[in-house]
Amino acid sequence: MSGERLEFVARRAHLLCLLTITFLLSLSPGLGRAQTDTALADSLFKTGRALMAEGKFKEACAKFKASLQIEESSGTLLNLARCHELQGKIATAWKQYQQTVDLAAKRKESKREEAAKALVEKLAPRVSWLTIVVTTPITGQTVTQNDHEVAAAHYGQRRAVDPGSYRVAAKAPGRQDWQADVKVNDNADDKTVTVPVLKPKAVAPPPPPTGTALPPPPPPPPAEQPSGSFSRWKIAGIVMAISGGVATGISVDFAVQASDQLSDAESDKDLCPGKVCTPEGRVEVEAARDKATVFGALIIGGAVLAAGGIVLVIVGPPNEPEPTAGSLTLVPQVGPASAGFTFAGAF
Repeated sequence: MSGERLEFVARRAHLLCLLTITFLLSLSPGLGRAQTDTALADSLFKTGRALMAEGKFKEACAKFKASLQIEESSGTLLNLARCHELQGKIATAWKQYQQTVDLAAKRKESKREEAAKALVEKLAPRVSWLTIVVTTPITGQTVTQNDHEVAAAHYGQRRAVDPGSYRVAAKAPGRQDWQADVKVNDNADDKTVTVPVLKPKAVAPPPPPTGTALPPPPPPPPAEQPSGSFSRWKIAGIVMAISGGVATGISVDFAVQASDQLSDAESDKDLCPGKVCTPEGRVEVEAARDKATVFGALIIGGAVLAAGGIVLVIVGPPNEPEPTAGSLTLVPQVGPASAGFTFAGAF
């Protein structure tokens, strides 16, 4: 073989070697990162197991989640489901056991698949449910459960939820917001929340044009008097009738007593012997006559007062407006020993 031929072959071999080395170098960082990620995922998994053994379920679940984000593993997913079960999140654990069944079946991990199936069946009777019913969906309406939007396809569907308190809210353009709180208990609780038709928002009237004077407000309607109420005239008439009747009755009684006193004085042989009264007899007779005259006048006055009251009750108006400013009103006045009228007004 000539020298030129040997030199050509040597150059080709050198180039091929360089290409091989470059290819291997390009693969080594990826292989290194994969090994590093696997080691980190395994470390997080072991830390989660240790924390779960100590009863620190919140911290343990966080480690298992971080491990799964780095490397998907049916074993890590199974432990995460168990961690959530111990934490009391029954629905979450039940769903993750089902995910473990699917992942183990995909990877031909039959023992882990069977174990996850058994846990799914064991936990199913304890799962609690929540159903959100939307009476009439409105265009643009959104329904949320603890600030997470509920898909329209899930309206009216029973969904497995962990025990706890939930706020169901709904809103739509041009409608009033709505919300309701519901508490879901553990051990197969089943709650339903119904979202009503959202009410339209009140539309504010447009503001008046600038520079346009607003019309004065209409005067308030006159206050209506209750049906069947008595006016001051009728009340005064009732008082007058009662007062007049009482005064008449008392006056009659005293008038009878005065008449008896007069008769007794005239018949008394010491005061009026032979119907001729002594000075003392005349004093007694005159006193009795004065009493009879006074009480007779009171009888007439009481009768007149009672009659006037009856007339006011019969002919007086059923009700009357309150006196307005700048007006005078004739008002009946009745006292214990007098009756009359006076003027009243508002200024």
